[in-house]
Amino acid sequence: DEVASTMAAHVGTPVVGFSVNGDGGATFSAEQVARAVGSAGPGDIVIAHMNHPESGTAAGHARALPELLGRGLVFSHLDDMV
Repeated sequence: DEVASTMAAHVGTPVVGFSVNGDGGATFSAEQVARAVGSAGPGDIVIAHMNHPESGTAAGHARALPELLGRGLVFSHLDDMV
């Protein structure tokens, strides 16, 4: 919201969104995560919840990342982009 955006700007923190919901808030199966993350393209920001080891997030990423790399995608830190 506007208050949070203003506060972030005040402390010098950029505000970004995401374009791919990678794991449905850690509710997706590994197959669903692989499909979602695998749909990412250039410029996309994927959000995922790596703090839920019981979810399909890690296994789904393990399936999707080699495919993304094989398509020539590269990964960047947000600090390098904003």
